[in-house]
Amino acid sequence: MFSDISIWFIACYLISWYYSKKARQSLEGMKMDKILKFQSSVPLYSQIKSALLDAIQTREFKPNEKIPGETDLEEFFGVSRMTIRKAISELVEEGILVRKQGKGTFLSDITVATTLDEISGYTKAMTRLGYRPGRRLISRRFEEKGFDYIKDQLGIPKHAQLVHIKRVLLADDEPIALENTFYPDKCKFFMEVDLDKYSMYQLLKERMHIVPFKAQKTIGIELATQEDARYLNTTVGFPLLVTNELVVERDETPIHYSISHALSNRIKIRLVSYAPVSKSVIPYSIDSSAEIK
Repeated sequence: MFSDISIWFIACYLISWYYSKKARQSLEGMKMDKILKFQSSVPLYSQIKSALLDAIQTREFKPNEKIPGETDLEEFFGVSRMTIRKAISELVEEGILVRKQGKGTFLSDITVATTLDEISGYTKAMTRLGYRPGRRLISRRFEEKGFDYIKDQLGIPKHAQLVHIKRVLLADDEPIALENTFYPDKCKFFMEVDLDKYSMYQLLKERMHIVPFKAQKTIGIELATQEDARYLNTTVGFPLLVTNELVVERDETPIHYSISHALSNRIKIRLVSYAPVSKSVIPYSIDSSAEIK
């Protein structure tokens, strides 16, 4: 008769075998490009990481689904285990993949995995994780009275008007965040375009040649109000991740100020800090600087 420990080990083995078999079958049917450019200056692990990201974006892997194991990927790509491990480790660090002890590596169910060291528009961030980005416009209007703090952040007079856009951001048609964005009056073309269809960063680049360069963020936690709960399909009092963000151009000209309330169970933030090795080293800054392409 089997002991309880023996039964536990057999159960673990069968679970591991089932997941591994399922992952191998998915690998065999995948359209993922396995041809690596060995003479390229791009490291092999980076090429494999890109191939995995492409597979995620094309829905060959789904949230909470196990990806093929290191052995299968090693055979698939024809590279060393160390190379595969480095590619996967970077995706784990970025919150895209999750390692589960005794089971393997799975695609995360976190909808938004973001970092504080880069600017990434919502459309780009969602697409990268394999979700279908969407937006639902709630309202847009000019604001003339009040909002003095925001006007000060944008460097405009207190009597000037703001373009105020309120939207719900979606991932696969599910609400993720309630966003209030404020632009100077020069961006009043936002009052006429289809904001459910187009990315605002894309419109800024195409119409005004404005490219975000740096973002200054303040992040905190607040409890959902009745308005938050209604738009985000959650309950009053549910903890939300609140981000106040000022985005500027390379010459420090303010572009917009936004306040977003996001579901805390769908967001993961990755922060990398560096310890100075000498007095001459400048400490790492939390300000986000990056070009949007």
